[in-house]
Amino acid sequence: MILKSALLTTPSALAPMWGRVSWNWVGLVAILVAVPRLFARGVKRLVVLALLAMVLAGQLAHDRDMVARLETNFNLTGFRADRWFSGLTAVVTTGDHLRYTAIMRQHYGEPGSPIQEVALRAAQRHAESRRISDYVLQEKAIDLRRIGVLSEGFPLWVGQVQQSRVEKLPEALREAIVVDPTDVAGRGMRFIPQLVREQSGVREKLAGRGEPGSLALLPRPDLRVFLFYEDGPGASRLPPCAGRDAPPAPPGSLVAGGTTLVGREITTYCTIAAGDLPPRHVVVILPATSAGRAPTTGSG
Repeated sequence: MILKSALLTTPSALAPMWGRVSWNWVGLVAILVAVPRLFARGVKRLVVLALLAMVLAGQLAHDRDMVARLETNFNLTGFRADRWFSGLTAVVTTGDHLRYTAIMRQHYGEPGSPIQEVALRAAQRHAESRRISDYVLQEKAIDLRRIGVLSEGFPLWVGQVQQSRVEKLPEALREAIVVDPTDVAGRGMRFIPQLVREQSGVREKLAGRGEPGSLALLPRPDLRVFLFYEDGPGASRLPPCAGRDAPPAPPGSLVAGGTTLVGREITTYCTIAAGDLPPRHVVVILPATSAGRAPTTGSG
């Protein structure tokens, strides 16, 4: 790790590293010196144990403030898009920083582009988006790679990033949370439908794990949940809660990579078997009191 840092990191970034890891070096050296002497007897062993206790106490005291140290590493540059798209600083112009800049520009264009503004707003809400997605889908296999933002130029499916970028979307769903549940394990928590579709005082509502490849959606009053899918023969197998009995999504088309997706609003707990899911589908989640999160002038 240190060799890689020395080769790929600039001197300006490398300098403070040695100060941050000094306690780690002290702990490592202390352990290497102390371990052979732990088998000794008498006073020598007590002295070694006392020294190890002091090192441990120092490590704990140092690590207690580690989050604060990390937060202040990028308290200025971390929220300036121009720094991340131009090598961080004028001094930092080599190593992995330039590679990261190239990746960012490839995904989000040049500094100041509309797509970057959307990405920045979505990044600021990433923790909220993760919590909401975890609640609605109850599927631990869905990580942040599968949780995105619904806006022009952003992909819908993880496995087809370049081929699934959004071209059109319902205006009311602009910058909503979009989740790609395709190809996940489908073994998230499931509930007893009749106990969660209406208010119930029964405490035990769990029905166990879902079948592989299945999908379950758990809405709540402060969220609007939609299932968008490619209309075709497979769509006819959707259960009523996601098909014919579900109200349509807000007006407008969701088009990505030349594929048009139709949407239905999920208003009650809905489970869909793996064999009943259309091949192309995404879940869109929006706070019920919001008509989109972007400013009215934004186009993504």
